[in-house]
Amino acid sequence: MVILDDKERYKTYCSQHMDRLPVFYMPQWLDAVCIKGEWGVRMVEEGGNIRAIFPFHLRKKYGLGALVMPQLTPYLGIWMSEPTSEENFRTYAKALTASLPRVFYTSLCFHPGVVDWLPWKWMGYLQQSRYTYRILGQTTSLFESSLGTKLNNHIQYASSRLTLTEEKDVDALYELITDSFGQQGLRVPFSREFVNRINTAQGVSAVIRLAKDNNGVAQAGILTVEDSLMVYNLLSGRRKDAVRGAMPYVLYVSIISSLAKGKNFDFEGSSIKGIAAFFKSFGGTLTPFNHIFGTSSRLTDALLFAIGKFKG
Repeated sequence: MVILDDKERYKTYCSQHMDRLPVFYMPQWLDAVCIKGEWGVRMVEEGGNIRAIFPFHLRKKYGLGALVMPQLTPYLGIWMSEPTSEENFRTYAKALTASLPRVFYTSLCFHPGVVDWLPWKWMGYLQQSRYTYRILGQTTSLFESSLGTKLNNHIQYASSRLTLTEEKDVDALYELITDSFGQQGLRVPFSREFVNRINTAQGVSAVIRLAKDNNGVAQAGILTVEDSLMVYNLLSGRRKDAVRGAMPYVLYVSIISSLAKGKNFDFEGSSIKGIAAFFKSFGGTLTPFNHIFGTSSRLTDALLFAIGKFKG
């Protein structure tokens, strides 16, 4: 087993596995979102073949070196394009993690496909289960027939009063996002320019959909990104006084579009109770994924965990 640090080899690997690799692992994605630090990768090579990869984002946090999630990136870290044994996975996980840059702080959210977090437990990391909702393996007709009466009424009400458009410009969507955050008394943690980097990144398939009223005013909007298997609800927003059903309508059309292409849909779930319930109402499957975190000091781990400072 050889550990490689080779971005060019990684780019070749990604181009050969686009049919399975999540968009968030692609070099084009990492180039777009890793603006507060830099991205790198470690790979396991055996017999001339890449068996496992571990892309990462290295930046400063609290003035110290940190391996953390890039903004608007739900999953990153270890990945294998082919199934392997439990023993091999744990061997690769230990070797790859040991080869990462030495930092004070680590906070990573693994892909839902990575269910075994024990290698990191044994290396002294902590873990939290996070959740998303996913619509998996459904046809459009099966999805539509599963919608509840109340949700379906909201969608029908909005669809009769709003026009859905696909946009190239992020401005209207960002205004909706700002409005949504403001309704919670929060400031948007990412800039308009950052959203535009994702929207215009070469090799990243991004779609903005807006639901507009008769005056051309956007009531709700969504930005999705996709890979060969999945469409992700990356960003969404709505006006405070939006037409009833505007947000369900935008999501509904995005889901139908995904299923029509034979792809699954990831709501990019929220821990906020009301949002989680809203996503669940579309019939998604609750799907856990692992958040691995820790510092180089067990004492600091305990302190940061106690005061709720462990975040990506």
